[in-house]
Amino acid sequence: MFEKINLGMDLADKAVTHGASLFSYMREPRSNAEGILIEALQTNHELSAKDIEAAAMQLIVRKYIRKIRNNSSIMSKAEANYKNLLDSFGNKEDVPKPTKPNNDWLEYFFEMASMVSDDVFQEIWARLLLNEHLAPGSVKKVMINTLALLDSTTAGYFTDICRLVYKLSVDGQERIVPLVLYDDNIDKLLNGYKGDASPFEKYKELCHDEDELELLAEVGLLTTTNLLSSTYKIYFPEDSKATFECEGLCRTVNGSYNEEDDVYEVQTGFVFFTQIGLALYRTLHIDPFDGLATVLDRYIDNQLVE
Repeated sequence: MFEKINLGMDLADKAVTHGASLFSYMREPRSNAEGILIEALQTNHELSAKDIEAAAMQLIVRKYIRKIRNNSSIMSKAEANYKNLLDSFGNKEDVPKPTKPNNDWLEYFFEMASMVSDDVFQEIWARLLLNEHLAPGSVKKVMINTLALLDSTTAGYFTDICRLVYKLSVDGQERIVPLVLYDDNIDKLLNGYKGDASPFEKYKELCHDEDELELLAEVGLLTTTNLLSSTYKIYFPEDSKATFECEGLCRTVNGSYNEEDDVYEVQTGFVFFTQIGLALYRTLHIDPFDGLATVLDRYIDNQLVE
């Protein structure tokens, strides 16, 4: 009996505290549930299984309504993306036909995706969902796990980095690389530059700083150089050349000679994709920003001899 009275007092105290809280909107379902239990204790001096069930429903219903709403929004975005894909093809027969993923994958995906309420972030999940329907097995659970570690802000960082991607080819081997430089390096590109500087200003906004990039590295999407003054480099022999490609640009160049190691080298920027990051980039199909060719061209000019 005393245990029930103590429970009732504890519930009442919590209900009052939660009602006055700055975060009372978070407490509403719990306060409603507690109210049911308090009323039952005051009326019957005990809790029945029906009382507990009614309180539990208050907690569960709002949670599942939110999950269903989020998943429904993501499915609608995936359907809209597929329609846009069909519209972009002259011959719709060239578009892969959607295939339903296996039930285990769907259940796992929607459990993770159901917690995403941000509209922009839902778009990323929608692209994963569509990609798995068009290419079953392409979206691994590890990719879903990694994406689930992001919030809308860090997801935005990653999609920005995906807009800075170019292709680097040496001896037939291709590497997909985000061109990420820091402010000091970008300022050096502008030294003596006579053209329109607006692409470089937009580029700065998309690059993000070291701390923001490190967040993406911590969740396994990027690798970053240990030294802020040192970019990643690709090495190759004298008789080879490197080709830089992005939309609107294709340049084949000799590297700079590294006398100590007797090899040629090209600098690529301060980050690389991890395997998971690269797989996610390929799944999202994000177009480069319009000025990337200008920035990449100037970057090549500042380090290489054609």
